[in-house]
Amino acid sequence: TQLEDALLARADLLVVYGGERVARELGQRGHTRVVVHGPKLSIGIVRGTAVASDEVVQSAARAIATFDQQGCVSPHAIYIITDDPADARAFARALSSALAQVEAELPRGRITTEDAVAINTARTEAEFKSIAGAQVELFSSPTATIVWQGEAGFRASCLGRFAYVASVPAIDRMIELLRPHGQILQSIAIEGFQKDEAAERLPN
Repeated sequence: TQLEDALLARADLLVVYGGERVARELGQRGHTRVVVHGPKLSIGIVRGTAVASDEVVQSAARAIATFDQQGCVSPHAIYIITDDPADARAFARALSSALAQVEAELPRGRITTEDAVAINTARTEAEFKSIAGAQVELFSSPTATIVWQGEAGFRASCLGRFAYVASVPAIDRMIELLRPHGQILQSIAIEGFQKDEAAERLPN
């Protein structure tokens, strides 16, 4: 803290990147010019014929694998706009297979013990929900995890190539789910929509 205070006292502008606690603590050091880039995450929304597109599946797998989801533009979840949850389930299965293929080209980096525990805990949670009869299914490999669920709320993943795939009946419902979380959304990838059809309505 002493070293940080000495450095910050000589700074004209403080730009903070990091978790919410770090951003808050550094932002309270008394600087008049502070720019905070707190935690952000991204998602994907897929509809119509794009749900069955191998190109879309491959793109999603690469986005999840790149930097092992450590970037703010890395997708935590992909929502399938459909009346039939089976569409989302099929997408989840295909995405899991695509991630296994991507592993040969982009091997997952080392993960911490804490991250490994978080992944195993999330996997176990999905398995128990499935056993209990919930609309949940786990698709996993040694280095990647996809959890399919029926209609579900907005949820961040535990990273490490772990993503949720959920079905949502309509874009209006999707907007309802996202609106309370607009401040932490970095990017939303959209497939299967006409130009500006969804983008102009999604939360800023």
